[in-house]
Amino acid sequence: MPIRMAAAAIPFIYEPAQASRAFEPYVEAARQRNCALIIFPEAIIGGLDISGDFALDKAMALRLDSPVIDEIRGLAARYSTGIGFGFLELHGEVIYNSFLLINGKGATELHYRRVSETWLPPDIDLAHYSCGDEIPVLDTSFGRLGVILCGDLFDEGIIKKLGAGKPGVALHPMARAFPLSDDIQKQWDDTEFPYYLAEYAKLNASVLTCNAIETDTDEDSVYCGGAWHIKGNKVAASLPLLTEGILVVDI
Repeated sequence: MPIRMAAAAIPFIYEPAQASRAFEPYVEAARQRNCALIIFPEAIIGGLDISGDFALDKAMALRLDSPVIDEIRGLAARYSTGIGFGFLELHGEVIYNSFLLINGKGATELHYRRVSETWLPPDIDLAHYSCGDEIPVLDTSFGRLGVILCGDLFDEGIIKKLGAGKPGVALHPMARAFPLSDDIQKQWDDTEFPYYLAEYAKLNASVLTCNAIETDTDEDSVYCGGAWHIKGNKVAASLPLLTEGILVVDI
């Protein structure tokens, strides 16, 4: 039986204490459309602008038992809707790039730490920054799910392990920048997304993915947003780039 899910493309939340408030309108919209689960992008709480100065970066990170995450658990329970989100996790004195999936009762169903290292700047102190070493595929209240984050997709070892777990749905939250241009959507569709599709095809699963948006920058590249549902190795539905909102799909 199909399950309805949503994927959100929204700006980074740089004030972690505002996370629950920032999530709520999207969670409410997903609930109104009978979604069992809504996912948010990689590192959506805190962003990915790691400085390498642990004292500064630590302020962006959250412990699993933090009041911020407790508030998100309460939000999920209030709307009876699962919430998946990326954040910088502080465990002891180490920062991870993590994803937490909370069910509609506020309980954790899946906790993932990004395995690939490409989110880290060079010459960083690995005593305070680390990656995970597990690729969980679990039977959850939303079906058999697996999660990878952004650049994990292009590590063949990670993709092989994820596929071996035989997920019904693979979640792939991203924080991906792309050169800004007048024809950014065409450039993405023609030159970039085919590489994603080639990797998704190796999973033999439906894929739900979403990206963060951040266009207020002087940089040539921007976090370009977008959300996609991949089914049968084809794009079944998508949210255009540079568009804030949610993509609702039946998987």
